[in-house]
Amino acid sequence: MIKFFATITFCLCTTFALIAEDQKSKQSSDSKTDKDSDTATEQKKAKSDSDSSKSQYKKNSSPSGLLIGLEEAKSNEGLPANVHELAKEGALASAQKDWPKARDAYQRMVKSAPGNALALANLGIVEYRLKDYKNAIKHLEESVKFSPHISQNWLTLGLSYYYQKQFNLSISALARAKHEDPKDPRTCLYLAVVIRDYGWGQAAETELMRAIALDPDYADAHFNLALLYLERTPAPIEMARRHYFAAIDLGAPRDEEIEKRLKNINDPDAKK
Repeated sequence: MIKFFATITFCLCTTFALIAEDQKSKQSSDSKTDKDSDTATEQKKAKSDSDSSKSQYKKNSSPSGLLIGLEEAKSNEGLPANVHELAKEGALASAQKDWPKARDAYQRMVKSAPGNALALANLGIVEYRLKDYKNAIKHLEESVKFSPHISQNWLTLGLSYYYQKQFNLSISALARAKHEDPKDPRTCLYLAVVIRDYGWGQAAETELMRAIALDPDYADAHFNLALLYLERTPAPIEMARRHYFAAIDLGAPRDEEIEKRLKNINDPDAKK
């Protein structure tokens, strides 16, 4: 659960090197499809959309988040052959959450393929996981220079800026992530957290509402919106109650402090 004043956690796909061959197959398939009829193309798109909706990442990630670094893998952005084994090594370590081992593999990737956007992105993500935000920023900034259209990299960069208390840069990076993938509700949620801490409460509410509009079942967005409402004076108690219990119904754990506040606001005579 993501809360204001709490550590932001999110699911990043750091195993994209393992599916590089799948992406090549997809690109080949897409090339063949270009020769098909418009009807066949629309049928393929409908099937793809249906398969995407079944993904375990549906509520907390976007299609571009699942294919980080791959959807626009041009010749100068893909992984060169000499680092494929390192990519697999780093991806396996990441899957096991062995972040120091993953960092070592990705550092060797960057050394073997200097200036490669995917290698830099992998390293930056792992450094974020290790809470080495300074170096995460360094490598993600380099990555987006070479490949500026991957929303996941901007998102991770924005959160790294946030933890370094560089709020202006964080807002800018998250806004760019939103531009690159406007259908990802996570970006709206993280942007809400940052701009709320920056002092823009009304704008934070707008972003949380956008997250919910994109995914009505996004428990974190409902939960944080309830918290935001409870911070106001006077608090719009029914709105806070509605979104808090929506979050609970969607699987969020109950929060004793929030429920106590809801009860006290509703019953002025209740003991604090």
